[in-house]
Amino acid sequence: MEQIRNHDEPVYYPGEYNTDLVKNKSLDFLDDAADNVNTRPFFLFAMPIGPHTEVVPTGN
Repeated sequence: MEQIRNHDEPVYYPGEYNTDLVKNKSLDFLDDAADNVNTRPFFLFAMPIGPHTEVVPTGN
């Protein structure tokens, strides 16, 4: 199972939304954990960054 550690080099995903990346990585982690359910316990805590901006309709 791939683990992200503080000493790893940053990985950039240009053009990808953070929420989609966190979702996909989380699902991959859960799939791997389900395959090893009888051998290793697991814990997943995911907090995607989803900033909001003010959007004003243009009336079109």
